[in-house]
Amino acid sequence: MSSKRNQLFSSADLIAVETTAQGLAALRGHVVVWRQDLIDGIIASLIKEELSAQRSHPFLAAVYDVLRGHARGRLADGTSLPPLVRNIQQLLQQNGLEPRTKARAIDFNLHLSLDLQKSHILHQLKLLGIPGYTVTGGSDWVSRQDLSYVWEQWTISWSQHYEASCIENAIYGSTLAEAAEAKLLELAAQIERDAAKAALLLLDSCLMGLRHLSELFYQKLLFLIRSDSQFLSLAEALGHILYLYCYDEVLGTTHQDEIGNLLVETFQRGLWLLESLGQMQGNDQQLLQGIKVLLETLERCERSLDLNRNAFIDVFRRLNADVTQAPLVRGAACGVLWTLETSPTQQVLLDLRSCSQANQIGDFLTGLFYLAREVVQRHPDLLLSIDELVSSFDDNTFLEALPALHLAFTYFTPREKHKIASTLIKAWGEDGCETESLAELEVSVEVAAQVLAFETKLFAAVKRYGLRGGDKQ
Repeated sequence: MSSKRNQLFSSADLIAVETTAQGLAALRGHVVVWRQDLIDGIIASLIKEELSAQRSHPFLAAVYDVLRGHARGRLADGTSLPPLVRNIQQLLQQNGLEPRTKARAIDFNLHLSLDLQKSHILHQLKLLGIPGYTVTGGSDWVSRQDLSYVWEQWTISWSQHYEASCIENAIYGSTLAEAAEAKLLELAAQIERDAAKAALLLLDSCLMGLRHLSELFYQKLLFLIRSDSQFLSLAEALGHILYLYCYDEVLGTTHQDEIGNLLVETFQRGLWLLESLGQMQGNDQQLLQGIKVLLETLERCERSLDLNRNAFIDVFRRLNADVTQAPLVRGAACGVLWTLETSPTQQVLLDLRSCSQANQIGDFLTGLFYLAREVVQRHPDLLLSIDELVSSFDDNTFLEALPALHLAFTYFTPREKHKIASTLIKAWGEDGCETESLAELEVSVEVAAQVLAFETKLFAAVKRYGLRGGDKQ
């Protein structure tokens, strides 16, 4: 063991292990030293580092390798297996997914029904914790950045715990699907007041092909949604459920009644929590994304789920009119109302002027642009009002407002920024000036603004002390 596995031990170590193992065997009433006595003796005598469930000690791994050997055992003839084990064996054999000693990687195109069926089986095994089946690549169902081509890559290999794990999971049911459903219920019972985790559990059930689960499971998810008091968690859950109900093209969950009921409950709960949110720091992007998902849910599901449009608009009108709300939220509320065509442009301009202070205007525009980016580009009068307000700032005030203003305009694409620049140039009466001919800054906007402010102070000092012929003030 020392030469092949690079694990060293001395004669004194062997004596310590033997003595400890014999003592443990005697303490446990064993006539001879058992395998577990020997392993515990090694752990007590030779391993001084902390052992964790996730990582195995290299010396202990070498011990297990020696004791295990290379032969693969089997049950004695006539020994009965639980129905779940036979069902798993049958499914894996039919679909060519049996675990082998040598690991192999398999890619699935989930747009194909046969590959999707195989993926369902593997996700059920993964949920039950049966070793040897691991997702190593593919589309991200949580972030959903790119689902134009939905695929998965699984690594399949035999594990020494595979057979035992199959037998242990027989407590959940006689078939793989039945066991996976029971495991889902167990996991749902372990979640406390977390709508996001509930939605991820729903997503797992869809990945396993279990689209029609028991009423108890959906009632548990409803309870978790109703008991969650965090808006960001509700918003994250709403995004997952909205995708399953409206946009899914692979899992077969579109317009499913149970998912629709969950969507309505999450939407209403999220809307209520948003109005009572108060001040929030450090989660601006998640907050804006949550408001956008609420708006998207109304636009996509107002008719199919009979959502109350008037109640939705009333909530955002109150948010927009509440001067105690953060400028970011007021700007987002203004953008929602403008997008829904329930707030005229003149009202938007008034809302902008109510948040025209240097420490507010950038945050207000960030919320407005995030929720009404396309509408903003169709109303150049808003851009001119922004230009008028910013032009009225002195250098120090402009420097204070600049970082948030810069962030607000990052939501526009380069083409959209070009259009905005062209609109402003025309408004300044410089029609002959092409934006392409403008020299690009070799420094950041912030540095350029700081230099401009310094130059203004410098020229004021020069004029004050008459260094360039100016009069003293």
